[in-house]
Amino acid sequence: MVKLLIFDLDGTLVESNELHWITYSGACRTFKLKTDKKFFYSCLGMQTKDILRKNFPGISEELIDRITHKKWELFEKKISGIKGYPDVKKAVEALSKKYILAVASSTYRKFIELSLRKKGLRKYFRIIVGADDVKRAKPAPDMLLRVLSKTGISRSNAVYIGDMIHDYTGAKKAGIKFIHFTQGKAKTKRYRHEFKKFRELPKLIQQYF
Repeated sequence: MVKLLIFDLDGTLVESNELHWITYSGACRTFKLKTDKKFFYSCLGMQTKDILRKNFPGISEELIDRITHKKWELFEKKISGIKGYPDVKKAVEALSKKYILAVASSTYRKFIELSLRKKGLRKYFRIIVGADDVKRAKPAPDMLLRVLSKTGISRSNAVYIGDMIHDYTGAKKAGIKFIHFTQGKAKTKRYRHEFKKFRELPKLIQQYF
């Protein structure tokens, strides 16, 4: 029986993937580095530092730190324009009455908090785990295991909800069930459980979990 629902943030609770691309690419340009949007989107769900290591093999850790700092500086300036998906708040509010809700995201905790508050969602989530709370971000399972540890709920009673392959991989490594959010697009059939719109989520969880 499911007791805990863990949500990814970017591309799931908030529509912010494009904002992350704009600020990541902007930070790279500041340091005269060229990057590719398709590559970046293939890395969504990973921590910025890990994306940089993959994007620019051999780059120094000192430069990674500087680019990452610039990326989040740009992100904070633009966060007021963060968007949301239809029916997220209604679905989350309904689910919070039956389950413990948490967020596990490769975004830093500060920006998870800001994003949730901007969309009026913060009060529904009991636990938040960000990239700066663990040694390894997704696709490692550390974030999800941290949430389980904080709640004392077993992995068999938890579900992770996200939009990217790295979310699925993290859930699989953590040994918990996964639900894929297609962001309104056609279902991929790559995952056992998927939903296109947030209004479908409560019924899906009740039916299969």
